[in-house]
Amino acid sequence: MPSRSLPSRPGRSQVLGFGLCGLLSAACALNGAGEPPAVELIYSEPKSGAAGALDLALATQITLPDNWVLLPDERAGVAVDPVDGSLYVGGRDANFLALDPANGEVRWELELPGSMGSTPVIHERRLLLGTEDGALVAIDLDARAIEWIYETEGVIRNPPIVGDQVVYFTNSRDQVFGLDLRDGSWRWQYEREFPKDFTISGRAGLVWLPADDPEAIEAGVVFTGFDDGRVAAIGATSGEALWVSNLSPRDVLQSNVFADIDSTPLVDLERGELVVVGVSSGVHGLSLADGSLQWRQPFKGGGSAARASDGSYIVASPVGGLVAVRPGGGIKWRTELDPGQYGRPLVVGDTIYLTNSDTGLALYDALRGEHLGSLDNGSGMSSQAVYDLESRRLYALTNRGVLYGFRVSEAGGASAEASRASIDGESSM
Repeated sequence: MPSRSLPSRPGRSQVLGFGLCGLLSAACALNGAGEPPAVELIYSEPKSGAAGALDLALATQITLPDNWVLLPDERAGVAVDPVDGSLYVGGRDANFLALDPANGEVRWELELPGSMGSTPVIHERRLLLGTEDGALVAIDLDARAIEWIYETEGVIRNPPIVGDQVVYFTNSRDQVFGLDLRDGSWRWQYEREFPKDFTISGRAGLVWLPADDPEAIEAGVVFTGFDDGRVAAIGATSGEALWVSNLSPRDVLQSNVFADIDSTPLVDLERGELVVVGVSSGVHGLSLADGSLQWRQPFKGGGSAARASDGSYIVASPVGGLVAVRPGGGIKWRTELDPGQYGRPLVVGDTIYLTNSDTGLALYDALRGEHLGSLDNGSGMSSQAVYDLESRRLYALTNRGVLYGFRVSEAGGASAEASRASIDGESSM
């Protein structure tokens, strides 16, 4: 399929920031054409030279603007090709794009069987992504072609995970699937009864823990949470539940209480714990062996957690704010947040990058909770921020379909090992 260039973003180019701050302005051309947009990154004084400073390297329109949509959203994340550096991304127009990281030009593209609202995953030379229409798509990156498609009845917004030639993924109908990575054939399926009552929008992702013994019956364990407040450890080979823990609040029948466990679990091997976040019940530490509750920290409205370099768990909520929870429970620090829907916190070194559906991107100190800076892009960001360790770039997609790429300064204090540990800890072991 021949490549094409998308038009530059029309309309007002300046974006606004927050606070009594100093300004850092940066600019870059959209697809090499037109006047570059002025982008203002607002840094809180006196931390203008603080860790995590960003420098705009790329801004390119990846979906055609739709001015008739009052509140658009783009949920897709970015994957970076380790071979040639191509940026892989898609959006609500069902196009999958491979972009040049230097200028955002389209290297090649494919049409997907539905709009894309997930972060792609690259395993060897195969890329895996989920669509809003419930399809898991495998793309051969060398052939630049769709290899196989597996269709389900639920929206897929969490990245799949891969272990021992099996791809595991989940959808919005509380279904977990195991497929043969080579051809997409069905291996097993685990599901809980689809809830009939109201639930919070969102779905827990998966984490896979491989077996210690290569001769074990199960090749590993897949952990995830469900809308009914349950957390399950699922055998990676059989698809059977090894244990199920009930974290639903006691007063779940009240109309203002939700049981959802919508966080992607985190594994703490040192403590032998699985850490999950309930929308109403807070942050929990469960035994990896049997799912028994080890500790609980009350917290309202939290989504997925991330691990900071000091071992604390970073959780964001417009109700409870941005908090750092100590292993074993207890709040280390808390910072108030603006309204809006927050993405999973991205921790790089000692800096937290947090997307907001109403405003855009904000930076916080992961050790003290101090606000470092903000970028208001005018339409907000519902996508998940992604950090590429090799290029030291952070990528995030705005709700109007503009992909931003930022260089992260060395002042972030992030060694390669620390950055990789904090990022890998959010998805799989």
